[in-house]
Parts: sequence; structure tokens; C-alpha cells
Amino acid sequence: MCRAVEFYADWCDHCKELAPKWERLATRLDGVARVGAVDADASSKLVARHSVQGYPTILTFAGRVVGDARPSVEYEGDRSVVALANHVKAHLPTYVAVVRPSGVDAFFDDARRLPHVLLFSPKNTTSPLYKGLSAAYAGQLSLGELRTANNPDAAATLARFRLTGPDTPRPKLPALLAFPPSSSAPAEAVWHTGKMDPPSLRSFLDDIVARMGPSAAGSAAAGGGGGAGAGGDAPTFEQPTVADTGVAVLSSRADYDAHCGAREDGRLCALSLGAGLASESGRAEVEALAERFRFDNLAFAVADTGASAGAAALAEVLGVGPRSEGETATGPLAGFVVVRPKKGRVAVMEGTDVGSFLDRVVGGDARYKRLNEDLPVWVDETAAAVEGESAGDIESGAEGAKTEL
Repeated sequence: MCRAVEFYADWCDHCKELAPKWERLATRLDGVARVGAVDADASSKLVARHSVQGYPTILTFAGRVVGDARPSVEYEGDRSVVALANHVKAHLPTYVAVVRPSGVDAFFDDARRLPHVLLFSPKNTTSPLYKGLSAAYAGQLSLGELRTANNPDAAATLARFRLTGPDTPRPKLPALLAFPPSSSAPAEAVWHTGKMDPPSLRSFLDDIVARMGPSAAGSAAAGGGGGAGAGGDAPTFEQPTVADTGVAVLSSRADYDAHCGAREDGRLCALSLGAGLASESGRAEVEALAERFRFDNLAFAVADTGASAGAAALAEVLGVGPRSEGETATGPLAGFVVVRPKKGRVAVMEGTDVGSFLDRVVGGDARYKRLNEDLPVWVDETAAAVEGESAGDIESGAEGAKTEL
């Protein structure tokens, strides 16, 4: 399970200022990650081991133990509760198997010695809470998630597990079902009937481990388990399929429709708009984001507002404007939006922290608005100009490259 640790000293004023925020962070991340603190004066060996040189120092530990240590990342950003929580969520490991309707049987056939827990979720992404629980119970439970949003093939699976029927045409989601080892029979499923909050979920999963888990009498089922690799021959869960991390350059309305507005693969379009983004150096930051969010349901694209009047008009319609002078935290980005193609809605980033914005998107916390204005129609101005030149009519080619608004 991911751990956030503050190294503090009693005499440190900044540590005293952080203390109440750290307590609120622990509450906010309950069930998602463990939040702790180390008194540096009383723990000199730990301080030396992690090369702590100033206070407060915040380290995030995630992933599996390598040798005798777990890899850590030092946090040096804003110390608000929201920023700290977003940082921890960004480093959460996940052992959740994303289960497609066609792969339900394969999910239950894997790790047959473990109880299986299947979440039927109306969201497109795995929540931080479910990721945290998957790490806490790794080796004790096999956790999966079947996403029903924009997934017509899910209807048969919902009926199979009795979430829909003659008296319940519309399922009540999210729904969490647990199954004994080697069983996928709906009649043997144990339903979680409590709240979907950390204490209720831990209590439910603790009970499943105690009743159905391997070596139930000796299992550590106190909400944290043994972490990844507990339970001896714990199965290795693969991450969700890695998405194509290429960044599309939108040079025309046709490009926008293909990569954002009319996508048919169910992925959301994460679109950066700004001057200079068509260049290789301009795309570097967006390419780094595509790599970071490669396991999430996002497709990345850029539109160069400095090179195309059409891209600039698109930015205006989407509610994105140029940054004020001095706002250089994210380089040339004028703004960032996420488009939901099938819904015709867009979420617009506020502020300059793109990573935190995308964390909210994949966590299901972003706010979307409907696209009420018609989007501009424009063509690839460079291509149009080249066509004109090749025809020996440069003036006509330039005229043909004008943006249609």
C-alpha cells in the first residue's frame, strides 16, 4: 500500500504549520494510502537511511520492496491538503484487474485459490480508494472492476450476476460482490450492502478474508494485510493495457474529429492548446503526461494556437485563453481540456497544474460542461499552401487556407 511519511522536528516552525494539514490528509486518504510521521530527533537511523537533510521532508513510498527498501519519491510542491492528496494518488500502485464482459470467466479462472471481488462501476476509471484497497489486500483477495459506462456489452453480465432483471431493469451502481475461491456462481456471491466508504469497505473485505481467504486463521485481515506479495504465492496482477502514448497534432477540424470529437474507442481526449505545441520540443511536456497516464483511458493531442487561426478559434470556443505573462509553470500551454466525445462535454483545467487536473479526470472528480457552440471548421493551412504552390497558384492556395469560422 502506498505510504506518505513526513519527517519532522519539534523545533521546526514549518513542521508545526504542516501538522494540522497532515492530519486532514490522513483523513482524506483513509483507505487509499497510509499517512504517517517520523520524529527525526528520535529516529536518527531512519533519517540517515533516507538521506533526510531538512524539515519537514515528505516522502512517498510506493510499489514493491526492492532489496530491503521500498522506492520513495520526495515531494517538494505546494503543501495544501489537495496538492498533497493529488501527489499521493498519482503514485498509487494498482492491483485491480480491469474486467471486460468477454473476460469475466478468465478473471475468475485466475488465482483460483483466492476469493474474488468484483466491482461493477459506472465510471470509466478506477478510483483511488479501490486502487488503495487492491494494494492493501494483495495476496489475500483478487480484486476486479467491470466498467459499465459506454459499454453496451455489459448488459448481459449485469443480468448474469443478478444486478438486473424483470423487477430491476436499471442496476444500482456501484455494486460490489465477493465470491469464494474457484466460484463465480451468483448464488454464492456475498453482496456488500453498506456504504462505499473506507471503513465500511474495509469491514466487508476483512470479513471476506476471514471467512474465505487462504489460511484464514492466520491472515492479517486488519485493513492493511501484508501489502503486495503477502500470502506466499500471491498472483501477479497485470496493469490495464498500456494505451498508445503517441500525441496527435491537430492541424484541421478533420484531425479534431478523428482524435477528439468523434472518437469511437471509448477513450477521453486530453487536449493541450497553446503556441508552439506542433514542434517536437513543444510537445515534450504533453508526451510526458501521456506516458504518466498510459494506464488510464486517455488519448492525448495538441493544437498549436500560434500556428493556426482555426486552433486559436477552437481554444476560444472550448473556454481556453492565453496565459498571462509570467505564468510559465507549464511551459507553452495556453490551456488544457478533456473532451468526452460521446457525451459532447468538455472539462476545462483551472490553474496551471495539469497533472492534478488529469488526476481529477481519471478519478471521476472533474466537472464537465456541454459544448453549446458550434466548433470552428478549418483546414491544414500548411498543406493547403503547399497544394497551391504545386499548382502554380500561390495566391489562390493562400486564400484557400483561410479558416472557416
